[in-house]
Amino acid sequence: MVDIHTGLGPFGYGEIICDHEPDSLGANTAKHWYGDSVTLPLLGTSFSVPKYGLMDFAWHEIMADSESCCITLEFGTYRTRELFEILLKDHLLWAMTDNDDARAQHAQVMQNYFCPKDCAWRELVLFRSQQVLDQALTGVAG
Repeated sequence: MVDIHTGLGPFGYGEIICDHEPDSLGANTAKHWYGDSVTLPLLGTSFSVPKYGLMDFAWHEIMADSESCCITLEFGTYRTRELFEILLKDHLLWAMTDNDDARAQHAQVMQNYFCPKDCAWRELVLFRSQQVLDQALTGVAG
């Protein structure tokens, strides 16, 4: 499974994040399919931090063998500090106001942060996505 995200890391860089336990079959499969570009938050090699209790972990249990794995392909956009500020404002707008105009304006801010209009960024995303999906298909077929 390839779960595609945006927001963390350098602008346009597509990081392969493997949240499987470092010595697990899933992590070994990811390393076999994707090579040295695989990062593991539990080893501190990722822009992401270790996460616990997310839906991902259901996939980790399902894909816990030598023929499958669950990874996140994370494309960097802008500074992480901006990410937290944007998400906090979104939560506050939904929790504390019924102002649809403010929510719509902020939705555009979020759109611009998570999916930049920059053509080079979009080309990098398309190229890296194709590369990683080809690796996944080759791994599954192998």
